Amino acid sequence: MLPKIEQPLFKMIVPSTKKDIMVRPMLVKEEKILLMAKEGNDYGEKLLSIKQVVTNCCQGELNKDLTVFDIEYLFLKIRSLSVDNIVKITYVDEDDEKEREFDIDLNKVEVNFEGEKDKNIPMGEKSGISLRYPTSSLYQQVKDVETSEDFMDELVVNSLATYYDGDTVYDLTKETPDNLKKFVDENISSAIYYKIRDFLGSIPTLKHEVKYENDEGKEKTITLTSLNDFFTF
Repeated sequence: MLPKIEQPLFKMIVPSTKKDIMVRPMLVKEEKILLMAKEGNDYGEKLLSIKQVVTNCCQGELNKDLTVFDIEYLFLKIRSLSVDNIVKITYVDEDDEKEREFDIDLNKVEVNFEGEKDKNIPMGEKSGISLRYPTSSLYQQVKDVETSEDFMDELVVNSLATYYDGDTVYDLTKETPDNLKKFVDENISSAIYYKIRDFLGSIPTLKHEVKYENDEGKEKTITLTSLNDFFTF
């Protein structure tokens, strides 16, 4: 019988909870998951593959309520310790139209928490909705999404935490996406709906800035905020 080789463990901090978690580097089986994801065109499938890699590499059961940006951050850091902390990106300047290549140190990429909006949205004197950051279960919900509005609908229902009316509190996280979509369509005013969308526009994201001067002497800044900015899937 061939031996099972023990893998080194590394401590990381989950951005949303600030709690420690132990992870191992990616193995060949995780690389195969990513390769299969690259071959497909389905955005939801690619996101599910990323979540699967993170789940495999984290020790112990991964909290199902971890946010989307938690999963993206952990994947980026696992990729850093598994392969190389330096990745190359190319960018075409819109003014001088010159293509440039930059080395990005993944160890310097963090989650940006600036500009967060209130998670509580009042609907009446004693009623309202409390929100949460979209969780990693969103990866499953967007599997078959076809349009940007459909994607926004999934974000909205995934962000609903509770509805309260006086002392009565309804836990919306236990409802199915279909029930929540019906609840939103039949109970939420347009004004409240757009407040939810404003909240979603302020959720934390990955953030890394690249500064350079183009051939016209202009100081430029490239802001990277998603996994697609760092990798090609």
